[in-house]
Amino acid sequence: MIRNVLLMATSGLVLFSKEFANAIAQPRLIGSLLTAMVEFSIKTTGVPVSFMEFTTVAVSIVTNENAKVFCAMFYDVADGPKFGAFIATEFLKAFIEEYARDLGNLGHNLRDFHGFHYKISQVIRDSIKPILAMLQQERGIQKAILVTEDSVTHTTSEVDQLGVLVNLQSLRNLASNMMAFVGDNAHSVTIQAARNCSIQVSSIETNATLVVAYNQFTFLFHVNNGKAEKALAILAKLNEFALFRPELATNDQLWCQGHHSNAMEVLIERCKTWEASFRSSIDRSVEKYQEKMDELEFLIATDAELDEQLKAMCALFDGFESNSVSSLSSTNELVIASEGTRPKRLKRKAEDTPEMRKMNRFQYRQREEILRLREDVQVLQARLKELHETASSKGEGWAAAAREELMAKTRAMQENATLKEQVSAQMTFIESMSSFLHKKPALKAINTSENLTAEWTQYKLAAQNKLRIAAIHAIADRQYARQQTAFINAGVFEIPLTDTFKTSMSLPPDGSLLVELAMHRKYNAPFRVVANAFWHVVNGDAAPVIPEQATRTIEKIDKDTIYQTYRDCVDGIPVHLNLIYKQYDEPNRRVYSWRSVVEDALMPNMLSGALGIQWGWVVVQPCPSNDRTCEFTFLRYINNGRAEKILEVIPRLEIFKFCRQELGDESLWKGRRESTMEVLMEQGKRWEVAFRQAIDKCVEQYQNQLNFSFSHNQ
Repeated sequence: MIRNVLLMATSGLVLFSKEFANAIAQPRLIGSLLTAMVEFSIKTTGVPVSFMEFTTVAVSIVTNENAKVFCAMFYDVADGPKFGAFIATEFLKAFIEEYARDLGNLGHNLRDFHGFHYKISQVIRDSIKPILAMLQQERGIQKAILVTEDSVTHTTSEVDQLGVLVNLQSLRNLASNMMAFVGDNAHSVTIQAARNCSIQVSSIETNATLVVAYNQFTFLFHVNNGKAEKALAILAKLNEFALFRPELATNDQLWCQGHHSNAMEVLIERCKTWEASFRSSIDRSVEKYQEKMDELEFLIATDAELDEQLKAMCALFDGFESNSVSSLSSTNELVIASEGTRPKRLKRKAEDTPEMRKMNRFQYRQREEILRLREDVQVLQARLKELHETASSKGEGWAAAAREELMAKTRAMQENATLKEQVSAQMTFIESMSSFLHKKPALKAINTSENLTAEWTQYKLAAQNKLRIAAIHAIADRQYARQQTAFINAGVFEIPLTDTFKTSMSLPPDGSLLVELAMHRKYNAPFRVVANAFWHVVNGDAAPVIPEQATRTIEKIDKDTIYQTYRDCVDGIPVHLNLIYKQYDEPNRRVYSWRSVVEDALMPNMLSGALGIQWGWVVVQPCPSNDRTCEFTFLRYINNGRAEKILEVIPRLEIFKFCRQELGDESLWKGRRESTMEVLMEQGKRWEVAFRQAIDKCVEQYQNQLNFSFSHNQ
């Protein structure tokens, strides 16, 4: 009986766990223990441990060195090591084939490979193939074919399936008739063919047959050795449980609870039970659904049917009204006759009886109510359509964001697990090297290409031009990839079309002070007009004025990438702020990202003085309801101080008034240079005023041009 199956990485990370009986309480701890035993076995003997036997439980371990994954299967000792190794090998092979792409970057969540639960029955069914393959590998065997019911299920080489089925059926019928005369059944038939070739046809239960072609003399040894009998026994078990046939087996006692004597029968029984359960559940659900839908067809009318019915009722009431009027007019004619004169008809106004007046009022009210209902139906249909469109547009944005965030989370978890695995694998080397380096003078690391490539992750730029440009693009692209996550965390992702301005502060775990500035505005101009106005300020075409003692350089890497350096000084302390800007022109929006550089090899003086650290994004996109208007979303983070300086930052934020609806009075903040903090704040405020004024000016010009075109056309 199989108890547990564990699939683990060679680092000890449990990827998949399946419990059949006597479940392991903590599979992760068992995985770490088995990993340690395998590594110890390799170090001491050169080969990994493959089988462990205890009093009642045995463990078979099969390892794949290429995929760095191994399978550990716990089962009863009575089942034997060969059986355990065979089943564990099939599990491991199927797992690697299913998740070959994911095994390179492993996460630490068991649910990543939870879908393998539904592959277990398929693995059992496909185990027929290796059984036949191992049978054919025996000396003298030429071919092996498994036939179930009326089809060739598996074959080790190409055969004429139609010819096999026709001749096999005739042979089985003839053998059954011959043995019936002596009151017995035909279990196997051996055909002695020419050229030292024979064919053995063995019956497996009542609906499966194993056909083996072999050399006449060499195969006798293997029959006596039990090779064919072992293959027949395993195939009989697989066929007995009728896994995944078109129709479920009707003879439940074949696979009912308790019908097992070894681990293979336990596993197949569970698979068959699971199959019967979900197939019957699906059939019942489909049947109930069809019944409900049939009932609803008679209860719920469509919008078109309801409209036609209301029209018919209105026409019916109109007919009643006209009929009542005609009947009343026919009774309003009186005949007046006198002696010797011709009778003549006079018309007079009819007097409505109370019953008629009551009936007319009732019909009128009914007709008016139906007309109102028709109008309500039309209004509700339009509203429903509008809500569906709005919900669909909003839902698609959040659904895409959720998928991207899940992928980002998975990548981060996989990267974290990989790093932990590498640290764990190199821990002994790290400890030995640490102790060695403590005894030696510090040596400067060699600037290999890998070291230079890794420097950009720390926002450092190299001196070599190619590496420098590559690092600038890598920093900007990584910042761009974080835009959606930052907008969601800041609460400015998919927000309503209302102007939003907010300033907040937080204290990260590193003890710094992080200021968050967010702004969301609607402009009455196309998004490209607003985006171009913002970019003109960034790339230097409309850059803000800087103080006299400050210096600024703008290096255009390409048409979409800018590297800007800013240097100022206060009380003899230099202040540096180097920023990388990049724009991303997408079909339906424009995205801008920027990030500070903490070290530039071409500017060694950056290491002295104060360094400004900030990053942010701007997204400009059209409004969903009108392409001639756009949404401008601005998010910036500033990390320029320590947490203990929060009391100094708060009053200065009130003075500079970042991201407010009104820009404020320049005289309050312009020229404030009492500290390095105020120098950086003044530079940031100048930049904000510059791009907001540039956008307002472009929007005004666009509106004037639009009004002029409209008046000219009239």
